[in-house]
Amino acid sequence: MLKLYNIPNTRETAEGWAIIVIDTELGLFTTVSDWGNYGYLWSSPGKEFRAFLLGLNLDYVRSKLLTSIGVRSQHVFDGAATKKAIREAVEEKGPGWEWYEWEIALLQSSMSEEGDYDAWQSETHLEEPWGFGVFVSNHQVTAFCENVFMTRFKDLLRAELEAEKQADKDVQTLRDGMPAIRAAVQEDIKRLKGS
Repeated sequence: MLKLYNIPNTRETAEGWAIIVIDTELGLFTTVSDWGNYGYLWSSPGKEFRAFLLGLNLDYVRSKLLTSIGVRSQHVFDGAATKKAIREAVEEKGPGWEWYEWEIALLQSSMSEEGDYDAWQSETHLEEPWGFGVFVSNHQVTAFCENVFMTRFKDLLRAELEAEKQADKDVQTLRDGMPAIRAAVQEDIKRLKGS
């Protein structure tokens, strides 16, 4: 069954907004949020899907959501910091270094993606070029997990499951009371017919 959860941003706490859709039969989780857009499929959660989601911890959720956007680790490439580290190494060698101009020219190229860094490594004359890459924590997915998934989304799931549990109890109470209600109604009908 598809379920939609609209989690608004609150100005007081600035926790971020999210629209989350889950399919409880398929084990599908997907979200569009101001902390990023993610999705993941747990095809065999082993229990009711919402109860499964409630049992997940932050590190596990973060790792699954990162893989959903093609990130294999919890760190992402920082092109600007990498370029700065390379520039400092080149400038430390100084204009007298025979490859100085070559390296300065290489730094004019883009360094916005990890693939750009890989290409730079194959062209540079700096020693141990793999050591200049700067990788930082993926702040967006962490913020989503901390400010939305682990808090407000789980609160909605808990409340929903508790309401369903209470509704089931209320239905059972009515079912249990039906024989007595039927008997009372039949007695009232007999009494009214007899009068």
